[in-house]
Amino acid sequence: MNSDATDHLPPFGLLAGWGQLPIEMATALQRHGYAVHALLIKGHADPILAEISATHEWVGLGQIGKCVRFFHRHQVTTATMVGKVHKVRILDRGALWNHFPDWYGARVIAPFILGKKDRKDDTILSGICRAFSNKGIEFVPATDYAPDLLVKFGQLAGKPLSKKQLSDVQYGWDLAKAIGLFDTGQSVAIKAQMALALEAVEGTDECIRRAGQLCRSGGFTIVKVAKPQQDMRFDVPTIGVGTIETMAESGAVTLVIEADKTIIVDEPAVIALANKLGITILAATGDRLGEVLSDDETAAA
Repeated sequence: MNSDATDHLPPFGLLAGWGQLPIEMATALQRHGYAVHALLIKGHADPILAEISATHEWVGLGQIGKCVRFFHRHQVTTATMVGKVHKVRILDRGALWNHFPDWYGARVIAPFILGKKDRKDDTILSGICRAFSNKGIEFVPATDYAPDLLVKFGQLAGKPLSKKQLSDVQYGWDLAKAIGLFDTGQSVAIKAQMALALEAVEGTDECIRRAGQLCRSGGFTIVKVAKPQQDMRFDVPTIGVGTIETMAESGAVTLVIEADKTIIVDEPAVIALANKLGITILAATGDRLGEVLSDDETAAA
């Protein structure tokens, strides 16, 4: 991006994973006048980012030294990471070649490989952030620069819920927060206050599909929340059109997400599709969950 608007703003770094969100983030940063220098994770990032960024480089997950050199070369001292990293893809054939660590990367990940530190997402990502910080590059929450991406409180789509569904929402919320404490996942599938599926390494969509396989009659609820210890620099809960499509294919009818801590990629399209498919979307918060349930119950009466 070549514009006089960028002259007074420092260059901004983007570490991009899978999905539409990195594209929206790069666009939002450019709209605010930043020149975006993007590191694109192999096998994950959309190639369009190479076209819309000021500069770019493709990197493997273990090439932290290469990432640092790229940011130094472009005078980047502030960066953000957005987009999902599919941990199951790390096990694919050829993945080791693409993501083999460089010298600095090996030093950073050695404690995790040797078992000196646990391998929870937050632990690993915090370690990576420290590794960049030690080289003068600070990672910041993407939502600090694009707060409009965070969903607001309220019912976004669909019909008011029944009392039975409202009970599932409360149970699912508590359960999702509980598994979040262990940094296991962010989503659960619930029906009749029974847990059909809990998200783990497979991700939200596969969690939804597994629930559909186990509950052929459908009609279940998905609850996706931020972890109690959520670090907004990474792993912010995100949904998009694909989430709604997977729900419809699997038989899920309700989606509850956490307001002010969840990103909806292309929110108008998500809401339109949910309404078309008869899927209810609620955005709530822990301290106002009872308020949402009470309001919806009144409307449903």
